[in-house]
Amino acid sequence: MMYRALVPAAALGVLVAVPAGAIQFADGETAFDHIPRLVGQDLVDRGFNTRGTYNVRIQVPQQSNTALGRVVIGLANPLNCDVIAPVPGSGDVSVAQMTSSRTMPVRVRVGDGTGLRYGDAVSSVARIEGSQLAVTFDEPVAPGSTVNIEWMASNPDVEATYLFDVVAYPAGDAPRGQFLGFARLNVGTNF
Repeated sequence: MMYRALVPAAALGVLVAVPAGAIQFADGETAFDHIPRLVGQDLVDRGFNTRGTYNVRIQVPQQSNTALGRVVIGLANPLNCDVIAPVPGSGDVSVAQMTSSRTMPVRVRVGDGTGLRYGDAVSSVARIEGSQLAVTFDEPVAPGSTVNIEWMASNPDVEATYLFDVVAYPAGDAPRGQFLGFARLNVGTNF
């Protein structure tokens, strides 16, 4: 393993080796050396009070030395937390409306970024944290890959552009989240 830097551990008075490209903070948190990019978002079926398919795509830079371990997607201004909600089960990656017993799968695919539904399905765990959908990958997403996260939910009954904040976390024990931007999804509009 290559080592790029020796970082002083002030409290211990020792030097700690940090892997090449990794960013490690004094408190032990790690961060991306090259930040992933939010490269796309889409909402299939924009009608009011219908089930829509929500889609967010994230690209991990080829030159990164840090893999993607987790993604958290949340309503930036959660007026209606019923958009996504947990379904207890046998580890299946799924969500459902809070007001319904219907399960709706979260599909996660990783590939090279060509096409809307590209790549291989990957194993992950999805769960709800407040008004946020958190997807943790069983195997971190490698640099140079694009991950596509797709889930079905009930569209709101108000025409608007809804903002979902997207935060990526590097693989590892103490990851520091990186805000990637807002996924802008239009309900009831064609723009």
